[in-house]
Amino acid sequence: MPPTVPISKSSGRIWLEKPSVSSDGLLSTFVFPAPGPSPSSSPPAEAVASPSHRFLKSAFALGSRASFSAGDSRGSLWTFSPPSNAFRRVCAPSSSGTSTRTLGPATALCYRPPSEQTVLAGHANGSVTRTVAGERTEFRSAVHGSPIRCLDSSAGLVLSLSQDKAVVWRDDGEKLSVARSMPGDFRAGRIVSAAGRRGQGAGSGKDVCVLFADSSVACYDADCFAMTRQYVLPATEGDAGLTTFDVSGDGRLLCSAGANAMLYLWDMQSDVLLLIAEMPPSAASVVHVEYSKTPNPAGFTPLFVLGDDGRILCLDFSPAGCTVLYEIASPSEALTHFSLDKPGRYLAATTSTGALRLYDLAVAAETANVLARSTLDYDRLNPATAKNANRWEPLYRLARLDPNETRLNTRKLRTLLDSYGEYPAKYRLLSWRFLLQLPENHDAFALLANKEVHPAFGGLNDRYPLKNQRVFKKLQSVLSALAHWSPVFGEAEFVPALAYPFVSLFQVDDLAAFETVMAVLLHWGGTWLTTFPHPPIPVLNTIEQIIHAHDPKLAAHLVSTGVSSQTYAWSMLRSVFTEVLNKSEWLRLWDHLFTNAHDPSLLLCAVAAYSIYNRNAIIPASNKTEIEPFFHRQNPINMSDFLLLMYELRRKTPTSVLPRPGEGLLEESGSSSAPSKKQTEEGREAEESGNVLGSVLSSPDTPWPIPRGMYPAFHGYPKFVVDFQIAERARLAAEEGEIRRKRRLLEALSERARGLATEEEQWQAQQQILVQAEETRRRTAEEAEKKRLEEERRLDDVSRERRLSQIEAMEEAALKAMQSSSNLRSAESKRIDDDLLRIRQKSEYVLKQRMEEEALLNLENQASQRVRQLQMGRSEEEKSRELRAELKAKEDKMALDDKMLLDRLKVEDEERRLSAEVERAKREKMVQMEAAMKTQQEINEKFVTAAAEREAKLAEVERERRLRHLAEDENRRKAEEIAQIEKQAEIEKKMEVADMESLISDARAWRQQQAKERMGMVEEERRRYILESEVREKRLEELSKLSRRREYEKAMVDQQQDEISKTLEEEKTMQQALLTMEQDRVRDRLHELRLGLVEEERKQKSDFQNMLQGAEERIVAEERRRFVQLREELRGKSADHEREIMQEHERRMVALQTEQKDEMDRIKEMIRKKVQLQEASGVASKYDGGGGAGGGAAGAGGTDDIMTRAKATLARQGK
Repeated sequence: MPPTVPISKSSGRIWLEKPSVSSDGLLSTFVFPAPGPSPSSSPPAEAVASPSHRFLKSAFALGSRASFSAGDSRGSLWTFSPPSNAFRRVCAPSSSGTSTRTLGPATALCYRPPSEQTVLAGHANGSVTRTVAGERTEFRSAVHGSPIRCLDSSAGLVLSLSQDKAVVWRDDGEKLSVARSMPGDFRAGRIVSAAGRRGQGAGSGKDVCVLFADSSVACYDADCFAMTRQYVLPATEGDAGLTTFDVSGDGRLLCSAGANAMLYLWDMQSDVLLLIAEMPPSAASVVHVEYSKTPNPAGFTPLFVLGDDGRILCLDFSPAGCTVLYEIASPSEALTHFSLDKPGRYLAATTSTGALRLYDLAVAAETANVLARSTLDYDRLNPATAKNANRWEPLYRLARLDPNETRLNTRKLRTLLDSYGEYPAKYRLLSWRFLLQLPENHDAFALLANKEVHPAFGGLNDRYPLKNQRVFKKLQSVLSALAHWSPVFGEAEFVPALAYPFVSLFQVDDLAAFETVMAVLLHWGGTWLTTFPHPPIPVLNTIEQIIHAHDPKLAAHLVSTGVSSQTYAWSMLRSVFTEVLNKSEWLRLWDHLFTNAHDPSLLLCAVAAYSIYNRNAIIPASNKTEIEPFFHRQNPINMSDFLLLMYELRRKTPTSVLPRPGEGLLEESGSSSAPSKKQTEEGREAEESGNVLGSVLSSPDTPWPIPRGMYPAFHGYPKFVVDFQIAERARLAAEEGEIRRKRRLLEALSERARGLATEEEQWQAQQQILVQAEETRRRTAEEAEKKRLEEERRLDDVSRERRLSQIEAMEEAALKAMQSSSNLRSAESKRIDDDLLRIRQKSEYVLKQRMEEEALLNLENQASQRVRQLQMGRSEEEKSRELRAELKAKEDKMALDDKMLLDRLKVEDEERRLSAEVERAKREKMVQMEAAMKTQQEINEKFVTAAAEREAKLAEVERERRLRHLAEDENRRKAEEIAQIEKQAEIEKKMEVADMESLISDARAWRQQQAKERMGMVEEERRRYILESEVREKRLEELSKLSRRREYEKAMVDQQQDEISKTLEEEKTMQQALLTMEQDRVRDRLHELRLGLVEEERKQKSDFQNMLQGAEERIVAEERRRFVQLREELRGKSADHEREIMQEHERRMVALQTEQKDEMDRIKEMIRKKVQLQEASGVASKYDGGGGAGGGAAGAGGTDDIMTRAKATLARQGK
């Protein structure tokens, strides 16, 4: 359902979600919500329109963005942009110092071209305002003293029109200035293109057209305001009361309308009234007309007309006629005003409740309800005498007049028919509608036509293939409506052949075709279906009696050759004579039958008259095979003689043969029941007064004419037979649909299984690729890790060797220092003996810590120096490469600059050389020109006199040539127009042929597919039939018992019929008919029993099929469940495997990092211990090698103990 958008704030989004479009094209409805709860408390679809705050007018922008503006009853101006999904109030009532009390609501709106932001508005106080980007500027003028009715803008001109004055404004973009003010009594106005005006000269190319109160339209030149043309209706139209008009975009056609519900079409090039059309009966007047700004794909410009009934009609209103394309209406409220966008896609309309409705015309053109009566009646005027022509009342309008006002009644039509033998072709269909008193029940027909195609006629194209698909669709629509009205017409095989001539004759008027076929079936064929599915035996017996009464020899010959009335009479009745008469003959016959509709038996006399008329061709035939084709082909016939013979047979046929007025044709010709005297007198009086309704004498069960409002129910058929056939067809269709559904289901399951298998294969392939990629990545990482470890080991070895060499150097230096110290102490031993113990105790700890720290610092310093040297080496290499690249680039640039400099110097030298040559040539040319000018001046002086004389002669020749060219151009233009029209017609014809061929090929392919499917179904049924043969034989035995019982009942019936024949010998014909009917009923009962048996068999088949279907579904479900379970297991195993691999990889990486860290710590500790051991050994050697006899000997024991304990400690730590 299209959303209802409440306008409760100054701006916002139009749709909160993608909007849906209704079948009539409605996109959205905008309303001002009534005072009450907050708009957020209820959904937009439940918004109730405010009775005091309403939308009044709307206007679309002139661009292609489909944005439009609307004015409300409070003087505000709103803009809506569906492409941007936004709306906002661009101007409030109090903006720019104005108010609703002074300006009033906007009574007219338009956009200023070419801007899409400038909106002009006319208000109730006579003022004109311009709104740009939310700023309103008011232009007050004393010229308008009443509300503005119309506002239009084009090419710097603005036309504002009120009831008493029309004002033309000059618009320079900043302000409006009055250019012209014209007093008068006006109704509407437009600024139109002067392209269609004869004798158009230079200027703005615009005309100002205004509609006066006397229904005349005058056009004034926008530059000099001189009247250029005027359109006045003929005096025969009286006071038309025109109130609105519009001009097509090309400026060629003008359409006006008003209070008399008539549309007037003018040719603005020839100033001729071309066409007059009347609105449907529901519209008493026209409110607004507007041409679409853009022609549709068919090449014509649609006209949109709003009537006072609140409906908008989209018309193809052209000199060729007036056709309703579609209508736009609201079921709950009337439309009061509308406007169109330039591309012709959207329509905005205000309603009687104050809502603003937005329609999508593309959707409305495809799916909206088309008027059942799609062609408006119109009168074509002769352009040569259009201005003075006297227009007669159309014939169809007389059918709605009262009897006292009727100028052309049934008696006058009969007189016209007797004089000319037929009705004029132009008014034949209108005469038929008048004679049949068709009710034109639009609503009832719409209910039937809007339903889906009846199943009985879904395959109509197979039985009745037509080349013209448009006629076929209309025939299918009418037949489907008949079947929905009464189901028997979907089962009777003769209905399509009966309806086709009337559908093809009425063409676009589906309603008239439907009601005409209904009238024929009810009034002339009301008893044809009482013996359905058999031919109407009583009716055929009546025809046989008519022939026997007037031509016994022909009747005897037909009986002797075995030709029954079902051969010659039923074939003509079921085809309503289309097989034996051509179109013109058929139309003449039905002119007479419809004119004498009060006597339906005249149709039976026509059948008998055709046989008697051709007796000379029938009697020589000796057998049935020679006679039967005669009644299925068109034979030469004189219609005048045939019609006279028909009337003569009707006049001379005894009343005992023909059914009396008021009797059904099913009643026997000899029945004693006769119409009452009162009924006969009423019929005679109605016929004398020319009232068709009162002159019709029909059976009480068959209403005549068709009543207005709703169509009558039809029950003249055996309901149980029709119901059984409908049920059988529905059952077969259901079985076929079930088989197709199962086949589609199996195909879908197979396709789904294949898709799942393909997805599984793809998933497995992807997993395999991922596993391979992971293995490759692992191998690459392991190789990189091995290389890195090898590099680290190599670097550690190098570092260890360097550090050990440094330690050795340090040891050598220390030994040298200790040797020199030893020598010094030996020389000064006496002086330091007292301090030795103190120094040794103090320096034990300091030396130990200091030497360890120095050793580590030296190692770190050397390592950092080596790293800095490596980095500096790499940096130097990078800088050298960059310098070499920069140097190379500079050298290339310098070479290029040198080359460019040389080229520029060469170009400058060449330019200077060429400039010198040009200057020299110029000077030479100037000298030559001066000489030539002197010579030319002398020549001009010599020929000036001759030229004057020659121009005088040529002027006369030129005048004659221009006249000839004007005549040739006019002839060529007319020829081009004719050629263009022919070319367009040829193109349309080719397109129609191509469409028909495409539809036929599609239908042929569909039939082949259906035949293939049905053959498969038949083969399957045959196999099942073999399996069920034993059950069928048993049921056949039961059927034989029932048959013997029915035969006994038949014998009893025969005995009863014999007793009746003995007592009523004068009614033998009637007894034979009743006996035949009883036998038919017995056969029908037997047939019903057989069908019941078949139904039981098919029911068992259906149960068996359901059992198979359940088994198939269970198998498929089990396979699907197993497949899903297997897939989930595989996915779970794969995920677990990947997770285990990742965890194992992480554990290995952590262990490897731990091992590397421990190894580094162990190496560092070993180095530290080794350094400590070496330092301790150095200190010990220092003390061991120096000192005197006392000092050295005294300290030897303590030093050895210290070294021993240090080595033991280091050994334990090393372990």
